[in-house]
Amino acid sequence: MSQAVPGIAREPLMAAALACGVFVAHGLLRLTGIEHNFDEGVYIQQAQLVLAGQRPYVDFFYHQTPLYLYTLAAFAAPAPDSLIAYRLLSLLASAAAGLFVFAMARRLLPPWPAVFALILFYTAPLQYYGMLALPNRNHGRVTSCP
Repeated sequence: MSQAVPGIAREPLMAAALACGVFVAHGLLRLTGIEHNFDEGVYIQQAQLVLAGQRPYVDFFYHQTPLYLYTLAAFAAPAPDSLIAYRLLSLLASAAAGLFVFAMARRLLPPWPAVFALILFYTAPLQYYGMLALPNRNHGRVTSCP
């Protein structure tokens, strides 16, 4: 017997999970088709240096805090030569951010408009660039809005 989450109707929750699954499935198909970005290559190369045992600030120049770099290196460790392994982290972070949007919208809106907010987030044109292996993609979305 399944137990319902208190305060949330089951159908909108299932619709949000389905939208997240469709976003991830569609994103997996697009990961190799996105054109390369110069910054993305720099971050991937620096993550490969971390995998080789080097340390940022000591062995090579790195101008940001190292959490993203270590996370990117750890996530891509099983397949360090695969571009998909590096971009997959950004795809999953965008999917989780969409679920966070749903959770926030659910506190402010009825269930179905919250699902609509989630779908709007996933279908935003900037999600195309959100799948690059870059550390500041969510920050860039917020600060570049007019």
